[in-house]
Amino acid sequence: MTPQELCAAFKHRQRSALAKIITHVESDAPASRLYADEVLALLEKPAKPSIRIAISGPPGVGKSTFINTLGQKLLEYNFKIAILPIDPASELSFGSILADKTRMASLLGRPDVYIRPSSSRGILGGINAAMSDVIFVVESFGFDLVIIETVGVGQSEALAYTLVDHFVVLLQPASGDFLQAIKKGILERADFILVNKADTELQDQAKQSLEALSQGLPQHIYLSAISALTGMGIDNFLKNLLTKHAHKIDTHSLLKERKRRFEGFFNFALQERLWPKVLEKISPIMPLSEILEQVDQAAQGEKALGPMLDYLCDNIIRKLGYKNYK
Repeated sequence: MTPQELCAAFKHRQRSALAKIITHVESDAPASRLYADEVLALLEKPAKPSIRIAISGPPGVGKSTFINTLGQKLLEYNFKIAILPIDPASELSFGSILADKTRMASLLGRPDVYIRPSSSRGILGGINAAMSDVIFVVESFGFDLVIIETVGVGQSEALAYTLVDHFVVLLQPASGDFLQAIKKGILERADFILVNKADTELQDQAKQSLEALSQGLPQHIYLSAISALTGMGIDNFLKNLLTKHAHKIDTHSLLKERKRRFEGFFNFALQERLWPKVLEKISPIMPLSEILEQVDQAAQGEKALGPMLDYLCDNIIRKLGYKNYK
């Protein structure tokens, strides 16, 4: 199928075309990437900015259950929802179970919901350079609210912040050590912090967690106890989120803030895409095995790595043709 034919099916709202485009966008194969570039150039930009939300938090906190409950409430507001869960994968095989979808049973098969699980492919945090284009694709298809569910591994989750308008962190009651471990990273980036599983027997622990969180965090962060299972507190959270989003639109700050946040993602994506291309260009004149041989002493703890990296980077740049580089 040519890129033009695939885009024609996409414009007729065929979900098979949507899935096929995302598959090419996420692929690392050179042919798929070239194909994806042609397709992306043909897609029409969304009529208006969607609402972009990231749901983060430690494994087992109930992110998928929370999204399942939140999605049902969003449908009552007539949103068309694209959900992009990222499942943890093996760092060796990159295999992933992609099980998050099974915990969103109430949303499966709904005409205004699209759930597209992706593998983290061994990347810490799961966000890769293709995620921005996946968001662009689902928005072009007509979804006006996008939810990213991250893997949930601490400070690396902050990268999801760069792609969304609202960064939501879920925590469990009485997770004190975890709070201290990530307070200076993910929590200070959060727009909303929700203590989940605050059911009857955990009310006291949830209250204690909220009190601990309120110390030292910026005042603009929304703090609340919720239960993803029963829906407690989620209506108030959603109303607050939609009010904040409307304020961003009314004050013309939405796109400015997206640009500010996106700079962090661009720096990451550029490095992820550029380094394999550099290795491809340098390998005929400076094989990777030769590079690795030169850092054996650092690997064995006999020398510091920093000076060796500086030497290698300078040498690579000169070998790529920058003769006058200093």
